[in-house]
Amino acid sequence: MMRNDRGRLSMGRGAHDKESGGSRKGGGLSKLLLVTGILLCVVACAILGGKMHDYWAGDRLYDDVSDRVRLDDRFELDADWVSLREENPDLVAWVQIPDTNIDYPVVQGSDNEYYLYHAFDGSSLAVGCPFLDYENQRDLSDNNNFIYGHNMRNGSMFHDLASFTDQGFFDEHPYAYIATERDGTRRYRIVGVFLAGGDEKVKQVQFMDRDDYGAYVRGLFDRCEVTVPDIAPGDITRTVILSTCSYQFNDARTMLICVEVDESGLPVVYPMSAHSLTPRTVVAGDPPAGQ
Repeated sequence: MMRNDRGRLSMGRGAHDKESGGSRKGGGLSKLLLVTGILLCVVACAILGGKMHDYWAGDRLYDDVSDRVRLDDRFELDADWVSLREENPDLVAWVQIPDTNIDYPVVQGSDNEYYLYHAFDGSSLAVGCPFLDYENQRDLSDNNNFIYGHNMRNGSMFHDLASFTDQGFFDEHPYAYIATERDGTRRYRIVGVFLAGGDEKVKQVQFMDRDDYGAYVRGLFDRCEVTVPDIAPGDITRTVILSTCSYQFNDARTMLICVEVDESGLPVVYPMSAHSLTPRTVVAGDPPAGQ
């Protein structure tokens, strides 16, 4: 302490400098927090901007692609297959569910990764493109076929699949239409919808025999949230399962079971395809085949 010229005690210079130093430190911390906050906002805006750009670019791209496909009054898909194949030779089909946003080309890559992040034109976009499982036949002739698509928050791609767990929505959208260049348009009855975890082994494309396939289909029906009353699992001989991510629980998947039906609404009967049959392994001691 020191006395000033008026006899009052005053703080020494050292103490004053200490206070000033503390003030400077506090000001530095505030500036650091401010800069950090600004940087986080910039990053968040960049991420949001990137997503919005992908949504916009995806909508524009697929609007242009869908201009080359038309569903007529008889629910026949009339597609310009030549120009579509010229744009992407991986094209295998077109899928549409009336009165939903599901109206897209279906491609098939050499794996189940590429089209998660690439659009129909090959551009790198988060919306991707609906794709047939790489283990399925390109003409969807397997007894069990899987088609995957993203669930985008702007309602695009396979977003509407998640709504099928609602009984009312399910009843109002009974059919899906899948067209191929060779076979034209096939009508599929949506017979069930179920949820699965991302780590569950739901996919199966090969079976020992008809009974093995039938047991698989019954297992899917057993876990369905909603089913139709007029088609029994035992009547089904070929399935197409549409799959997307959903948010009912962590890493959930919504899966629609679709069955081709004829004009009377009955399931079309197919034999077991050679590609869908798993050759039996002959074990030493087993009787010869046919016995």
